[in-house]
Amino acid sequence: MNYENNLTGFPSIDKPWLKYFSEEELSTPVPEKTVYELIYENNCDHFTDTALEYFKKKITYKTMFEKIELTKAALIANRVKKSDNVIMFTSSSPELVYSLFAICRIGAVANMINPIFTHEQIIDRVNETDAEIMFVLDQLFDRIQPILPKLCIKKIVIISAFDEMPAVTKMVASVKAKKHIPYSDKIVRWRTFISEGKNTNKTTDAMYENDMPLVMVNSSGTTNRPKGIVLTNKGINST
Repeated sequence: MNYENNLTGFPSIDKPWLKYFSEEELSTPVPEKTVYELIYENNCDHFTDTALEYFKKKITYKTMFEKIELTKAALIANRVKKSDNVIMFTSSSPELVYSLFAICRIGAVANMINPIFTHEQIIDRVNETDAEIMFVLDQLFDRIQPILPKLCIKKIVIISAFDEMPAVTKMVASVKAKKHIPYSDKIVRWRTFISEGKNTNKTTDAMYENDMPLVMVNSSGTTNRPKGIVLTNKGINST
């Protein structure tokens, strides 16, 4: 029977992308593991290899896994548990990676909020998650400061764009782009947040589940209000 004659018009059913893959690729099973488990198992024997590079600073897998562990402990100390939403209002930085994998280990969901959203869109997308903790890049703090009283967030963790840079680069960049942020019990630095987990008892990671969500991204909202798009551990691993 001709494939073209049996199309429904619904990509989720027709799966037209499959024609670009070989039979071997299509028959390869997707690992039934969380994204963190897969990354760890593939690299636990390569601790000295480079996992991340940030402004030419190389971060090994050993360092990355250690910082993920610290971030996980801090999240647990702040009562983040399985299925909770954690808001990420930041750009690519090592701390984003540590946070994402820590969230994965807990079984929570990283809800990625687009920095170019309007204030109304940010308020809507954040408040519908019932999240209590939000990670914010210091260079983006001005975008949310005027609307803080309207957000459901109880704690904001400020990620510096410079902390993981090489020393000289960090010194020059931080002077040029310094931001005034009113730190308090609610608005804390990354290092303060990490220190909160130092006495946290270690807990077992969340077990893998089929279609277990990990990341929520949002559509652009150009034609209507932004819509949440769920990315699962399985989907990310298959990619």
